[in-house]
Amino acid sequence: MIQAQSGRFPYSVSLQDNGGHFCGGAMIALDVVLTAAHCLNDDKNIEVVVGSDNVNQGQLLKVKEQIEHPNYLDVTDQYDMALLILEEPTTLDIDLVQVNSDNLYPPVGTTTHVMGWGDTDPGSGQALSDELLVVDLQVISNDQCEAAEEGSDKYAGWIYPSMLCTYTKGQDACQGDSGGPLIVRDDSNPEEDVIVGVVSWGVGCAFLPGVFSRVSRGFPWIEKELCINEKTQYPPRSICGVDTYSPTEGKWK
Repeated sequence: MIQAQSGRFPYSVSLQDNGGHFCGGAMIALDVVLTAAHCLNDDKNIEVVVGSDNVNQGQLLKVKEQIEHPNYLDVTDQYDMALLILEEPTTLDIDLVQVNSDNLYPPVGTTTHVMGWGDTDPGSGQALSDELLVVDLQVISNDQCEAAEEGSDKYAGWIYPSMLCTYTKGQDACQGDSGGPLIVRDDSNPEEDVIVGVVSWGVGCAFLPGVFSRVSRGFPWIEKELCINEKTQYPPRSICGVDTYSPTEGKWK
């Protein structure tokens, strides 16, 4: 991973508790974060750090409600997705990431990007990064992923339609990156970036392929929670088909 261009991924957030950073996430509404279900816990003091590439800076927002995907199975990591509903919206002018709804996207061979503040040296004790790091990863098919093996480690029987896999030799997400976004990047505009995966699991770091929750499989659930169950006070146009409120401009647009 390399240090991300300053401010390029404004929707990427750090989940923190009394021990500091433990997972990542992505802002999909001004008061909603998409993360991994396995990042949830009973700690009522979870905070989300918004608006900074430095994990020790930014706006701190408390989590009001944690909602895991109803089909999440911790034994298999199927549908490893969750929503964090914040006590209040960010007051920063954050570009939200677009949420993928197409199960055929991204196609095999697509270059994606994953980011986070996770472990930078998996060969020793955990060494989390203070600055947001990013790496390019190539999408592979679920069949390729299912066939992956190295010695006694193999993925046969563990890859499901709700998952998306990537493999680029020597590159991967790692511990501490869980819940963070896997995106297809727009050439110039962060608000046109599309989140296609959520960091979920893998065997080692840059060993066997990285496995992500396939966001499109969770889109109907996200749409229901945000647009029908009204879990957000600021429904994003890309998900709910309505105007989005701009806190800096003080108006809907």
